[in-house]
Amino acid sequence: MEFALGVTALVIALVLTLNGQSVSWPVWFRGVVVLGITTTLFYFAWRAREGYYWAYSRLKLFSKIFPVITLVIAAIPGLYPLWMITEQILFSLVLIGVADYLSSDHMRQVFVKPGTLGVTDSDSNTDSATNTAAATNTATATATAAATENAGNTGPR
Repeated sequence: MEFALGVTALVIALVLTLNGQSVSWPVWFRGVVVLGITTTLFYFAWRAREGYYWAYSRLKLFSKIFPVITLVIAAIPGLYPLWMITEQILFSLVLIGVADYLSSDHMRQVFVKPGTLGVTDSDSNTDSATNTAAATNTATATATAAATENAGNTGPR
């Protein structure tokens, strides 16, 4: 979808230029940048589909950052024509949807951060409590065994 929006923006700019209307360089620059951004997002999506956590995390990060940057730039008065501002808003909405999906519980379970051994946020409280109880029981049993063993000792050997 983002790619289609980027191509559409460049096609509109090209048609306007061919019809004799002036298209500013920020419009051309934005169109090329959107295509570059979508190319990197496609690459990250492809690598994430193969199971690479780093690609998933970058895809998630960029899908949160790019809409903010895009909307801030679109708010600069006089920089872009109305049709380009509309394209930027649509681009941002698509990426906000992507970011929301990538942050879902399902996606976080599929892409577990390496080194966490599959513990999710909801499991971490339970596992933490269970591990704490197990550690306390082990420490208590060890202390009890040591006390029982040392009870018969009356002094140094």
